[in-house]
Amino acid sequence: MPKDSIPSPDILLDIQDLSVEFRTPRGRVKALRNISFPIRKKRIIGIVGESGSGKSTVLWALLGLLAKNAEVTSGEVRFDGRDLLTAKEAHMRAIRGEDISVVFQDPMTSQIPVLTYARQMRDILYRRPGLSTAAKRRMAVEMLAKVGIPDPDRRIEQYPHHFSGGMRQRAGIAMALLTGPQLLLADEPTTALDVTMEAQIIHLLKDLQKELDATVVVVSHNLGLIAELCDDVVVMYAGEVVESGDVREIFHNAQHPYTRALLECDPARIDDVSRKLPVIPGDIPDLTKTLSGCIYAPRCQRARPVCRQILPPDVARGGFGLARCHLLDGPHRDPDWPPPLTVMTLGQDGTGAIKAPRRHSDKPLLEVSDLNVQFETVGPVRARLKGLTQRHVDAVLDVSLSIAPGETLGLVGESGSGKTTLGRCVLNLVTSQSGSVRFEGQDIRNMPESRFKPLRRDMAMMFQDPVGSLSPRKSVRALITEPFQIHGVTGDDLDAKF
Repeated sequence: MPKDSIPSPDILLDIQDLSVEFRTPRGRVKALRNISFPIRKKRIIGIVGESGSGKSTVLWALLGLLAKNAEVTSGEVRFDGRDLLTAKEAHMRAIRGEDISVVFQDPMTSQIPVLTYARQMRDILYRRPGLSTAAKRRMAVEMLAKVGIPDPDRRIEQYPHHFSGGMRQRAGIAMALLTGPQLLLADEPTTALDVTMEAQIIHLLKDLQKELDATVVVVSHNLGLIAELCDDVVVMYAGEVVESGDVREIFHNAQHPYTRALLECDPARIDDVSRKLPVIPGDIPDLTKTLSGCIYAPRCQRARPVCRQILPPDVARGGFGLARCHLLDGPHRDPDWPPPLTVMTLGQDGTGAIKAPRRHSDKPLLEVSDLNVQFETVGPVRARLKGLTQRHVDAVLDVSLSIAPGETLGLVGESGSGKTTLGRCVLNLVTSQSGSVRFEGQDIRNMPESRFKPLRRDMAMMFQDPVGSLSPRKSVRALITEPFQIHGVTGDDLDAKF
C-alpha cells in the first residue's frame, strides 16, 4: 500500500517490510514476507485470505505474542512513534490492553470460566489504582450495557457459561474496549456464531467504532462480513499482501487474479443454481521452500512464464491501494484484464458438475420421530425450597426428521435452538426423555454404550472447534489412527493409507 499518498498524522500504525519465520523440523516456514500496509485512524480495516495466508500472524506480531519458535527477520511496526518490534517487554505489557486490545475468536477459551465477569473486568483495570472497586464495577456495567447485554447490573455477576455464544462475544468486546484503546484487533470475531448473531456483532462493532472514534482491524475469511463492516481491505495470500484498497474498489473492481477468484468463490455472489461451487484449483505453496516469481502463479489460470520467474510489480490503484500482478503494468500488461464482473475467471472443467441421481430407497438411513430432550436447570431440593414446579428446560421438543441413504440434510437455526443437542442425542451423547431414533431400522435411542459402540464406525460427528476437540498431546497421526485402534480394524497399513 503506497504510504506516500497518506498523510502521516492519519496513520495510527504503520507496518513496513515485516517478515516472520517459524522454526520447524521441516525447515523454516516463511509465514510473512515483506508485509507492508498502514492502518488509518478511525477506520475499520479488514484482512482477508485463505487459511494459512498469515492473517492472524500479523496480529500476533504486532502484539509481540508470537510463538517461541517464531522469529521476526525484518521490518518495522511503528505505533505512536515507536517500533513495537524492538520495544522492551515492559513497554509491550503497558501497550497491550491499554492502547491495543484484542477480541479473540473463541470467547470460551479467552475468558476465564471460574471467574465472574465482574472480577474479570475489574482485573482488566488493574492499572487504574486511583479508581475504587465500585467505580471499576460501574465502568464495567456501563460497557456491558453499551454492547447490548440486557440487565448488565445483574448479569455482570454471572460466569461465561451462563451466557450464550453471542453474548459471550459481546462481553469479550466489552472487555477489550473497557480501557479505551486506540486500536482494536478482532481475530475472526464471528466464526463461532450463527448468522443472526454474526449480523448483530457486525452492527455492534460499526456502532461502537463510530461512537468511540476507534480504529479496528478485523481478520476474517468471511467476505460478506468484510464487505459489510470494513472501510479498507488488505488481501493476503501465502504470507504476502497481493492487493489492498477501499472496500468498494476491492469488491467491485478487484485487480489481482487471487482477489477476483476469492470473490467468485463466494456463494452469495453466485446467481446460477448449481450442485458444484467454483473453487480455486491447487493449494497454498509450501512456505519452507525457496519461492520465486509470483506466489500465486501455480494456481493462477492467467499465469504466464514470466509470472513464475520474476516478482510482479506493486501497481498503485486509487488513493492508497495496490495490486501486485504482471497483468496490470509493465511489459507483460494485459489490456483485457480484469474482465467484467459478469465473466467468470475460474475455469470450469465440468468434472462432477452434474450430480448422479440418488438411488431412491424406501427405507431411510436415519429416522427421528417426536424426539424430546430436557435439561435440568435446578436441583430437586432447591426447587422445593423455592417452590418451583418446573425444573427442566426443553432443549429439543417433538422433533421428527428422516434422512435417506446418500442424502445431505441441512439443520439450521439460531444459537440455542437445539441443533447441536439433536445431533448429540442421535449419537447417544445426550439422553432423551421420549421419542425414537432409528438407524438402519434399529432403535438406538438411549442404547447402552456397550451395544452402541460398534455403531460409531458408521456414525460420526465433526465438532465445531478443532482446538477443543483434538487432543493437543497427540500427533496428527495418532489422532487419525486412533479410531481404527478403538474399533479393532486390522489388515490396513495406516501409514501408507494416510
